[in-house]
Amino acid sequence: MRLPRSTSQPGLSAQRELRARELRASGEESARVEPCPRNTDAYVSRDVASFAEASPTAECAMDCSEEQDLRRPAPCSYLQPGQQYQGTQRVSQASATASEDWGVQVCIEEVNLETGYVCGSMRAENVPKAKSPVVTFWEGDIIDNVNHSFITCKWGADKKIDVKHWPRFDGFEPLRKRVQNSGGRCGGLSTHTHIFMRWKERNFVNVGEDCGLTIAGFYYICISRQTGSIEGFYHDPHSSPFQKLQLRPLQAEWRQGYVSSQFEYR
Repeated sequence: MRLPRSTSQPGLSAQRELRARELRASGEESARVEPCPRNTDAYVSRDVASFAEASPTAECAMDCSEEQDLRRPAPCSYLQPGQQYQGTQRVSQASATASEDWGVQVCIEEVNLETGYVCGSMRAENVPKAKSPVVTFWEGDIIDNVNHSFITCKWGADKKIDVKHWPRFDGFEPLRKRVQNSGGRCGGLSTHTHIFMRWKERNFVNVGEDCGLTIAGFYYICISRQTGSIEGFYHDPHSSPFQKLQLRPLQAEWRQGYVSSQFEYR
């Protein structure tokens, strides 16, 4: 369990990598979730019927030979190891009151654009039945046309689930037709205004499974390159649908590979 404290010290990059390995190792003894297979599938469309009509031969296959810009997303200053976020998760759509929100803090621990991998920790507050904030370790896919497409193809999500979530992001609308026509990939991600991801919580860090919080589902994630704001929707067929995650970046100063931030989890 890590608590916020003021910090400004070099060498945090190596510490982040070590911390990520420790968090990942803490969940290896519990095989409660399925592994992350290479993410490929057919195309994404706003219309569920068109999803169902995708050619079976196109499913789970990404041919990058098409003549379009299928480069990986370029680096983003807001998606770096050590970056902190703070915000809320709306647990229920039935009520718009603040009492339905959980306080959430996120720390990015590791980012690898070459493999489309990202991981970090999430701290949830005001969780019903939990005696203290709940910290989880999560791993994620960066949608990059090479390692991962917009089609989830795992974690119990099929094409119909994808089509209900990606279009909820304003940043996805300019890409919708291209994604639909290109087997779940999309040209122009390298310079697009947003980066898309999926985050899957792997294990609890500071509490047991009886803490009152489930991690069976996963998040569809969209981050703005311009503001660093993160929007997400949590999917779990056994929980309230479309639980909305909203995060803003905490101010950080990047210098020579390390971060000096107002908050540091311990």
